[in-house]
Amino acid sequence: MKSTVELFFENVSADSEAGQILLALWLDKGAEGVQEHPEGISLFYYLDEYVLLKDELAELIQLYKPTIKEHPWQNWNATWETNYPMVQVEDKVLVYAPFHTQLPPADIKILINPGMAFGTGHHSTTSLMIKLMLQQEFSGKKVIDMGTGTGVLAILASILGASEVLAVDNDMNAYESACKAVELNKIKNVACIYGDVSSITEKRADIILANITRNILLRD
Repeated sequence: MKSTVELFFENVSADSEAGQILLALWLDKGAEGVQEHPEGISLFYYLDEYVLLKDELAELIQLYKPTIKEHPWQNWNATWETNYPMVQVEDKVLVYAPFHTQLPPADIKILINPGMAFGTGHHSTTSLMIKLMLQQEFSGKKVIDMGTGTGVLAILASILGASEVLAVDNDMNAYESACKAVELNKIKNVACIYGDVSSITEKRADIILANITRNILLRD
């Protein structure tokens, strides 16, 4: 069982530009999870991996000066189930997990197995993307979802009528989460790809979804 290290960044919102930059930097340096609080953001590393990365992280630690705490192992799946609420967007799209039993009415219901991947619907940018997608015409369109996370947006594109969807992510946790979500929702026309832009053989698409930070978009 692995202990974890928490790095807490006070007075930083994940929705702000500063928060997005912070998350991009630290997730690129191997952070395994993110938790938002009213008071700031927490990032998590497994203790053994944090020890290995400590020298590499020293510059970022000096720059951001997070509060660092070590936590003994806990059952993160049980914690997720306790704290993971359903997400409903405009009473039209419902994102829920297998342990949710009482589901409110919704035109579209997307089942995911929540984990460490981004894009569960709780982050404001994911909800905003869903709202924007509901205003677009997807029928017969080819779609690429870059940085697919849990695959929610790729699945939604398929349900909205897309003819073909590529769900791409260079994070293995995200890739596996997306593949599982596609299977859970019995979606046949979404292909999950592990990699980045260079992994896509057919780069032409009618619609590109990219719920990722600006600096990553510019880099890729």
